[in-house]
Amino acid sequence: MLVVVSMLSATVWADASRGDYTFFVQAWENLTARDGLYVYRWMPNIQSGPVSLLGYGLVDLLGHGGFLVVVAALGLVAVGVIARWGAALGRPLSVIAMGGVIVVLQWRGLATWGHLDDGLVLVATIVSLECLRRNRRDMPVLLLGLSLAIKPWAILFVPLLLGASGPWHKRLRPPAMCCTIGALFWAPFILATTDTLDGMRPIVLVAPDSILHLFTRQALGEVPPAVRIAQLTLGTAAVAWTVVRRRPSCALLVGVAVRLLLEAGTWPYYTVALVLGAFVWDVIESRSRVPWATLAASVLIFPPWWFDAPDLRASMRLVACLGALELARRTVLRPSIPLFDRAPLDRSDAELNPRTIVQGIPSQV
Repeated sequence: MLVVVSMLSATVWADASRGDYTFFVQAWENLTARDGLYVYRWMPNIQSGPVSLLGYGLVDLLGHGGFLVVVAALGLVAVGVIARWGAALGRPLSVIAMGGVIVVLQWRGLATWGHLDDGLVLVATIVSLECLRRNRRDMPVLLLGLSLAIKPWAILFVPLLLGASGPWHKRLRPPAMCCTIGALFWAPFILATTDTLDGMRPIVLVAPDSILHLFTRQALGEVPPAVRIAQLTLGTAAVAWTVVRRRPSCALLVGVAVRLLLEAGTWPYYTVALVLGAFVWDVIESRSRVPWATLAASVLIFPPWWFDAPDLRASMRLVACLGALELARRTVLRPSIPLFDRAPLDRSDAELNPRTIVQGIPSQV
């Protein structure tokens, strides 16, 4: 109840005057009227896929207040699923409540900055983990495939679909199907004009408090496309590593940490995922009565307007990302323990053979 009240109060009354909501709604209107399939050519900085634009169009029918309610509902779904895992594993209420409230405070940034798209990707990832835990393999393929058409950085979580055993060509089939679904949504826009690809490589300026600026001292200009490619490639490989090692509980934390290490921007909606990933780790892997990872991630990543010390903020962000990676490394190298076999959530789970569920990933695909 505390988390529900906090989410609604923090999100529904968020100040969205600084956000990108109207920009995304305008992109949807241009897609359906003026620009059509050329919308990414004329608006190359959309940074969101066609499914995302459709979402903004539907939510806009409810008005701006409706948008805030939808963002709050998405946050409640994510926190609710994770809280259910914690209850099933016998985690203390203090961990679930404290971690949930911290996530709420970060989730508010999605409402303030108008980023329904990032919220959709995060919820799709959490729900996909829940489906995989239940050995339901088709829904995650669809959800993550749609996520690729919501925001390209969702490619980080496609390795969650890797099978846990069998020949590699069978293990790679679900990720391939997922990518095919995403490609089908993008194909009409790319076939209409190859300039659409520029929309998948948006112009991002280097923030003075970013890790990238801390090490490169690059001028506050555009980031080379190679940085974005490296960011997504390394992040995807890191997530695949956690899945192969049967620790997908670390997938969100690792993928986002790698992304932020090479991210030029430091907007709050970039970092919500890191706190959410830390919350997943606290609930699944930690045995502390306090969600220290969630708390540390939140404290170390201050919004850029809290204090005027860009290098200090960048250093704190670096500590948060490296700390997340080290935490995941230690977890992944521990002996593999089935993620959700410690306590079944319901009768249907209890009837499943524990050997068919390994860290939330189906053993056969």
